[in-house]
Amino acid sequence: MHVPSESGAPAATGRTIASPRLTIRTAVPSDGEALVAYFSNPANFPWPAEKDLTLEKILPRIDRWADATAKGRSAFMVIVLRETDQLIGFGGFNNLPRTEPLGDNPAWKIRKGNGEGTVLVADVGVSIDHQHQRRGYAREAVCAVVEYGFEELGCAYAHLDTQSSNEPMKALMSGLGIQGVEGDGSEPLEDSAFSFASKAVNYDVDRATWNSLREELKNKGTWPL
Repeated sequence: MHVPSESGAPAATGRTIASPRLTIRTAVPSDGEALVAYFSNPANFPWPAEKDLTLEKILPRIDRWADATAKGRSAFMVIVLRETDQLIGFGGFNNLPRTEPLGDNPAWKIRKGNGEGTVLVADVGVSIDHQHQRRGYAREAVCAVVEYGFEELGCAYAHLDTQSSNEPMKALMSGLGIQGVEGDGSEPLEDSAFSFASKAVNYDVDRATWNSLREELKNKGTWPL
């Protein structure tokens, strides 16, 4: 279940993805205070939280996200509860690069490019506030964002990477039937499509495989959308 943004909508409107319990949408200035609280809380991340973040600092960032979304470079979005509009997370598309088709190359060796034969890629990220974890929201958000990438943006494959210490995300991806590949620790290529891939655990899935996984999850009664 996903709802594309209206055709011709202004940049501030951005993108909106709806799932049964969540709305994943482009951030607006009124999200500023909630975003400051979210990014400043170390309990929300397996990496250091931001320090000295203020409303004055986050508002220009919200504008940059909207601009990048309008230009198709990325789509950073807030994750809110549909019933209350409470902000409980952050995610979307860290990047929307074009690369060679998904093949034998590991994620950290995939390069960006715009030539003939390149395909659009959904570089997915999702993070949920620690107070709302263990309720299936991250799983629902990941599936909704990946679905949107394939069905609305026309991406050929989706990529997600996470730190090797992020056991909840690794378990989530394994539960979806996607196997992770750990990077080799090398420095990223200058034109790398996925900057953190070499030092992360990587999950890549093409559209056909995702369609099969979706049907398997539906048959098991565990598809969240």
